[in-house]
Amino acid sequence: MASAPDDLSSVAFCWSVPAAEPFPPEHHERPVLVIAAVYAGSVEDGEPIVQPLRELAVPVVDLSGPEPVLVRVGRGDPAALGLAV
Repeated sequence: MASAPDDLSSVAFCWSVPAAEPFPPEHHERPVLVIAAVYAGSVEDGEPIVQPLRELAVPVVDLSGPEPVLVRVGRGDPAALGLAV
C-alpha cells in the first residue's frame, strides 16, 4: 500500500460469515479476513490498481466490481468512506 495512489482507499477486518446467501454453507459462521477497497477514478484506471488485492488469496466470495460510491455509502460500506478470504 505504500506505493498505492492517493485515489485508492482500503480496509481489512475480521468478520464472521453469516449463514446467508451468497456465502457458501461450508463457510457459514466461520471467521474470515475481509479486504475492501475503493478507487476514486475511472474503472479503466482502477482495475489494474485493485487487481493485486484480488490476487492475495482465493476469495470465499468475490463481491468486488465497479459500483457507484453512493450505493456503497448507502449501505454503510466502510471502504466507501475511504473480498472475503
